[in-house]
Amino acid sequence: MKTTTATVVLLLLLLCGASTQVLAQKEDKSPNYKKNAVWIQMMDDPNVNFFEAEKAFNTFWEGRGEPEKEQGEEHEEENHSIIKRIFISEEKLEWENLQYATEYKRYKQWRMDVLPFVQDDGSILSKEEQDEIRRHSRE
Repeated sequence: MKTTTATVVLLLLLLCGASTQVLAQKEDKSPNYKKNAVWIQMMDDPNVNFFEAEKAFNTFWEGRGEPEKEQGEEHEEENHSIIKRIFISEEKLEWENLQYATEYKRYKQWRMDVLPFVQDDGSILSKEEQDEIRRHSRE
């Protein structure tokens, strides 16, 4: 009797461990928006989902602070959380932000340009469809 209970408990533990491993593998396949600037490539993809690009951009910049100046220009010291200061030096954070300053500005412009053409499902009208709408709005 004790052997069957122990066997059942052992099987349940194995199943829980296996399901946790499967979930961890699924998470690994999704892009890490916090560490990777995936939003840069998304701007160049004509089939990108706007809402996914917005999520990638916002997740990447969360807690980083907006870049004030482009690389090579003087910049003001930004306040970062104490936790980030412990693990990442202030200079490294500022350098990373400066590296992405141009892309940050490009994203903001891209967002402004495509926002009027975003559909309910997040798809963006093609350049041809956008041009057609602009042409009709001028008439």
